[in-house]
Amino acid sequence: MGSKLKDSIRGGDNYATFFKNKPISNDYNLSKNIQMDIRKKSEIIYAIGTAKPSVVIHCGGITDTDLCEKEKQLAWDTNVKGVENLMSVYQGKIIYFSTDYVFDGQNPPYSEESKPNPLNYYGITKLEAEKKILEREKNLVVRVSGLFGISHTNNKFINKLVNNTKVFAYINLISSPTYIGDVVRNMPILIESSGIIHLSSYKGISRYNFLKMVVKFLDLPTSVLPCEYKATTAIAKRPYNSTMISLKGIEITPLKVAVKEMAEKLKWND
Repeated sequence: MGSKLKDSIRGGDNYATFFKNKPISNDYNLSKNIQMDIRKKSEIIYAIGTAKPSVVIHCGGITDTDLCEKEKQLAWDTNVKGVENLMSVYQGKIIYFSTDYVFDGQNPPYSEESKPNPLNYYGITKLEAEKKILEREKNLVVRVSGLFGISHTNNKFINKLVNNTKVFAYINLISSPTYIGDVVRNMPILIESSGIIHLSSYKGISRYNFLKMVVKFLDLPTSVLPCEYKATTAIAKRPYNSTMISLKGIEITPLKVAVKEMAEKLKWND
């Protein structure tokens, strides 16, 4: 997510940090990209001292759900201890991006007032990080789901569709994808907000139907084939329906309009 957000928010004195995904040579203002391991407090001190931010937007961490399940200590050190390290160094406002995976999928749709109950270790680490962030009243937790958009440095989602003649997608996992354009457009509101905000399409759709929509708007020859998710054979359990809604009145682009806008940007970049 961080690379997409960095691509979209440009100008001013914005700095970005990275761990493994080193910015490419034509990336925007390379001098304002700082390599940082959030597990190391000394590197956070250097980054904060260099950037002197008025607001920190925290999108980092391990988001690979299965990896978190297999490497629990690594997931905890990065996703939870990393937040502790950041808060011990930085006393200003933090906007922390979390996930719909803090919910169990049993009683959708989920609002900001719904009670979390994560099914997997990734969700557990994100929920624990949320609790730490919210210890300070001025901070904000933004929950997103299935973020999509385009980036100069990270287009795994699009590349998977472009580079394969067929892809499989779950017909029984439903969520409400988040468009990066909505994150960017609502950033002025997020900066002035605190507590918890859900930022997603507010309309549940299966992964299969979502990919079918994307392939259609991108006019790709890729075949999207349905498959069924089975929790009994999965490394990490996923919620069957993690659709989120918001009680905060945040304006969101309708899903079809967002996918069409993404398609137009891709054509323009070509």
